[in-house]
Amino acid sequence: MPAEQEALLRKKSLQLSNNLYGSTGLLRISDAGSGAPGTFRVSLITDWFKSTGFLCTDSFKCAGKKDDEASHFGATMGLSVSATRYLEAFASIRSYANSNDLGKPKLLQVLGDTVLGLKAFSPADPGQVFRFGGEAQLLLVNGTGGVGLNGSGTGFRIRGLATADLTKPDGSGTPLRILLNAGYRLDNTAQVVKSTEETRGNMPITRIERFGLGINRVDFAEIGLGAEYVHDLFRPFLAYNLDIPVNRQGYKCAEQNAVTVAYGDACLGRDPGFSYFPSRITVGSRFHPYKGLAPIAAFDIGVTGTSKFMEEVAPTPPWTLYLGLGYSVDVEEAPAIVKEKTIEKVVQTPPPPQYFVRGLVHEQGGTTAVPEAIVVMSGKSGGYATGADGKFETNNLEPGTYTFNIKAAGYKDGTCSATVVPGSPAGAAPGAAPGALPPPGAPGAAPGMLPAPGMPGAAPGAPAAPGATPGQPAATGPNYTDIDCPLEALPKMGGIQGRVVDTESQAGISGATVVATDAGGKEFRATTDGSGNFKFEGVKPGSVTIKTEADKFFAHSESVEVKPREDSKPTIGMSARPKTSSVVVGPKEITIKKQIHFETDSAQIKGDSSQLMEEITEAILKTPAIKKVEIQGHTDNTGTPDHNMQLSQARAESVKAWLVSHGVDSSRLDAKGYGQTRPRVPNVTAANRGMNRRVQFMITERTP
Repeated sequence: MPAEQEALLRKKSLQLSNNLYGSTGLLRISDAGSGAPGTFRVSLITDWFKSTGFLCTDSFKCAGKKDDEASHFGATMGLSVSATRYLEAFASIRSYANSNDLGKPKLLQVLGDTVLGLKAFSPADPGQVFRFGGEAQLLLVNGTGGVGLNGSGTGFRIRGLATADLTKPDGSGTPLRILLNAGYRLDNTAQVVKSTEETRGNMPITRIERFGLGINRVDFAEIGLGAEYVHDLFRPFLAYNLDIPVNRQGYKCAEQNAVTVAYGDACLGRDPGFSYFPSRITVGSRFHPYKGLAPIAAFDIGVTGTSKFMEEVAPTPPWTLYLGLGYSVDVEEAPAIVKEKTIEKVVQTPPPPQYFVRGLVHEQGGTTAVPEAIVVMSGKSGGYATGADGKFETNNLEPGTYTFNIKAAGYKDGTCSATVVPGSPAGAAPGAAPGALPPPGAPGAAPGMLPAPGMPGAAPGAPAAPGATPGQPAATGPNYTDIDCPLEALPKMGGIQGRVVDTESQAGISGATVVATDAGGKEFRATTDGSGNFKFEGVKPGSVTIKTEADKFFAHSESVEVKPREDSKPTIGMSARPKTSSVVVGPKEITIKKQIHFETDSAQIKGDSSQLMEEITEAILKTPAIKKVEIQGHTDNTGTPDHNMQLSQARAESVKAWLVSHGVDSSRLDAKGYGQTRPRVPNVTAANRGMNRRVQFMITERTP
């Protein structure tokens, strides 16, 4: 990543803060990203609310009473670290207390509920709009009436994350970030009160207790959507969260069991409706008064689940105020951002005249530009290189005649000349092309050609033109002389310098006949020398087929690639004929006395079968009466029938491809896999199964 982008990323990292779970993001919504690697964040967020008639109302009374007085205070401490550009680890620990005058007991406290999480996401560079990721959270809860975690109440949350960042590094974008979370929370908090309810005769805990301890009897599908305004000093945000109950536990509430009506609460199984589901709108802002410091203030407004209650779900408070403080630390020092500033300097004296030569190097007889040509002025060191458009431009020159020597790969060396005439009107020269561009460095100039290594810098300004009237200023500004430099192209053919060797001994084979057919269909013939070498020149670039024949060796065919103006140097191996032939051509079958070997459970032909394959190739090529051969693949009964059928088909096609690549016309070959359907012998022994694993060549069409 460029230093400027890295510096910007690290600066923005210090404006990120933890949410209630410890992950970077809004109050409850996580960002599909994190800070720069090596940044840490700590946070402390407190939450408070107080209400009358929240949990005990006319519709939902508590032991016949209503208008309860409820208050709540909690604190969450979070920590997160950006481990890499795509990974963040985080944790949080939460404690809170709830007081209700109609509760028994009136005060309920929860100490040390813990979240451990890991977030992965696509790395983001400054200016990237969309990012995606996911996070997993382990939810550890404390038991009731004691100290320490309750393992049976452990839960889990997994969420998919997406962020759309409409800001731009240069400030031209929209200062807005949109965050979307969707996930599932596995909630087992009901397990921590199981023994309490059993002691009460299987009577569910009250609504006040359920809220005070944060108890749920079901899981939740969670959806969160938020938007954040981005500013260097503050970041206001707006978010909406909805929790949809999912009765994974199969809990049957008291109303459904008709045991008792549990304090008037509704039941999820009776489909109470959306108004019972927990949801809230959050309005808040983070502030950045100092590097790394991030105070936060937010206000929750309960939308649903605040006045209608289900026995399976903890109630949602009508409102909650959050106040907190975060701090970010970068263990690596951000690289300095260097900003260039252009200072205009007023020069009173007019500039001296400047003279430039512009040239176009192209292919002779056409308009094809020649890029990367080296242009050197006679008698000067250094030079210029043409761009992709074949153009070059010199430094400031004095009036006079110049000769340019030009070299380019694939072309004959060439020269061209230019005469720079003094006293031309500013910005033009005799023969200058209309619409000529200004020289490098001039106002409005496009990027120009750079001098090649060793080229001296621009020469001082030229003197006034000879014969200029005394007291009259010479022509100032850029003056151009345009020249045309054609180059004659060299032939764009290639060559082959090859060697034919014995495959086994790697010794050169002398007297072998070599026939090559290039991409244009031209045929080349040669006989190898005493070391097996041969050479072809003037070969058209592309794929070239090379066929070799030699006494006591199988005929061989393969393809090589020839590039323009280069020599391909293949080594062609030929297999010696065995004393006893392994291939017999019959009236209905080409019988092979050896097996074609494949890699285990694969269609890859082993190298030890190359000689046999070449013998089969030669038998087909030297028997033109054979018009069609079916290459049959067979397996034993090891494995499933479907797998064996696929494997036999793949092996038959692999053999066909080998034969075609070595000169057999593909129209003479069919590949067919039969799997385990045609065994030669029963598959009862290892030897029999080896006989059934075979390739057969059946002649299906031939001339008399």
